[in-house]
Amino acid sequence: EEKSISIDLLFHVEIDTKRLITFERYFANQLNINNSNSKKLIEVYENCLDKFDVGEIQVSNPEFLLIKSYNSYGEYDGYIYQEKKTITKMKSNSNYLKFLEKVILENDKELIFDNKESILELAFNDKRLLSISYGKSECYYDIKIVSLNKSSISFQIIMQTGQLGKEKIININKITYLKIDSIELRALERVLL
Repeated sequence: EEKSISIDLLFHVEIDTKRLITFERYFANQLNINNSNSKKLIEVYENCLDKFDVGEIQVSNPEFLLIKSYNSYGEYDGYIYQEKKTITKMKSNSNYLKFLEKVILENDKELIFDNKESILELAFNDKRLLSISYGKSECYYDIKIVSLNKSSISFQIIMQTGQLGKEKIININKITYLKIDSIELRALERVLL
């Protein structure tokens, strides 16, 4: 049941910037969802037709998609930035998504991002780990950012042993996929940082 309140009845509202951004994004997403008749969750495919990410769209524009990700158990699993040119298929309203919507236990954690630069800045400033893919690579690498500037990042790949590899530098424009705050990355952060 939809409820509404007249804007004339609102006299005073105090809200912090992050919460305001969250509300703005929520209402923008609600308008997009209602206008497009799509569900809140989507499936995002890249190359493999049997493997996909599931999430709620946070930002979608012609260049990239940013989703709040959930695993197959309905658990919050970080945020994923993905360039649209790497996406081969997107699905909404599937039976799987309808079922998953029912089992998701929403985590109160809310990170606010606008683009890949804002994800990189948060990861660098808060000493967070990332999963990335860049160039034409189909591989994902767990990394620790060493330094960051407006055009490039310096990072180390986290090896299976937990050791850090040699430092590499890439242009930010080459990054096609970013994941932050996933279950696996949070576990690595507890052990390595």
